Amino acid sequence: LMDDVIGAADKRFAYISFLVDRIENRGVGRVDLQRTAAGHELYVDYLANLDHEYGSKIADGLREVFVALAAAEACRAHVFGAGRIQDLATGAALTPLDEQYDSGVPIAILAALTHYDVEGGVDPYLLLLLETARGALRVSRGDAGATSFTLGLKDFRAAIEGDPACSSHLPRAFARLASLCLDAAEAIAAGEEDARGWIIFRALAPLVS
Repeated sequence: LMDDVIGAADKRFAYISFLVDRIENRGVGRVDLQRTAAGHELYVDYLANLDHEYGSKIADGLREVFVALAAAEACRAHVFGAGRIQDLATGAALTPLDEQYDSGVPIAILAALTHYDVEGGVDPYLLLLLETARGALRVSRGDAGATSFTLGLKDFRAAIEGDPACSSHLPRAFARLASLCLDAAEAIAAGEEDARGWIIFRALAPLVS
C-alpha cells in the first residue's frame, strides 16, 4: 500500500501526508488511490464528506479554517500576481508583503479570522481543528517561534473555491480579513492601539493593499 501512496503522491511529501491521513480516517484503498492520483478528486471527496466524517460541528469549524487560509492565499497570490504594483522609481515590482508571510498565517491571526480568539490567547477548539486538519495544512515557525499555517496541498485552494459549502463563505472571509485590518488601523490612528492591534495590522495590511 505504501508504494501506491508514494506513486499517487507523485513524490510530493505534503500529499503523502494527506493520503496517509485519508487512509487512517476513511480507509482509502488501492482502487481509490489509483483513481485519484491527480489529487483534485480526492480533495473534492474530502471536502464533500466533512460532515459525514467528523460531524457537523467539527466540519463547520474545518471549513472556517480552510476558507480563512484560502482567502489569505488568494490575497497573497493577487499581490504577487495580477495585483503586482510597479515601483515607478526603479521599474521593479513593488511587493509590499513581508517576506515572512511565506511562512503562513500566524495562529493568533488565524484565530481572529475564524472567531476562535479569546481573551488571553487562542480558543483550544481551534487547536483541535488544526490537529484534525493536519494532513491538509503546512505548519511552520517564524523567527520569533510563532506557529503559522498555510494550505499545505497544491491546488487545494481551487477545491475549496469549488466546494459549495466552502465557497459560500469566501466573501465573508475576505470581508473579515479586511475589517480586522481596517479596525486595527483605525484604533492605531486614534491612539487606542495595543500590541494585538499592531500584530493584526502588520500581518494583514499587505494582503488588503
